[in-house]
Amino acid sequence: GGGGGGGGGGGSTLAYNLVIGCLLRRDRAAEAEALLHSMHAAGVAPDTVTFSSMISLSPGASTAPARAAEWLGAMKQLGLQPDAQCFNKVLACCARARLPELADEWLDKMEARRSRD
Repeated sequence: GGGGGGGGGGGSTLAYNLVIGCLLRRDRAAEAEALLHSMHAAGVAPDTVTFSSMISLSPGASTAPARAAEWLGAMKQLGLQPDAQCFNKVLACCARARLPELADEWLDKMEARRSRD
């Protein structure tokens, strides 16, 4: 796995990811989102771990699948490829929101992506 250039910001990315994770575990989603935007503004590149955390932001909310799709879109804009963990969290959002049709759509997207790789 991996992908991406590594680079000098790895330690900073890790630190941001740790704080974002702590905020999310304390149901402080708005602060976690603000920190992600600050991270990007500071020139620290978010990674798949950052976005995986954000995808699981509010897994029980009915709006969670739409938010998850937005985070996946943001990843792609930054040139990051969602990994299996990201997709699994999207599926969990769909399941908790009781949207099996949407989960099926995501499974189809995952299969299509896997067949291209």
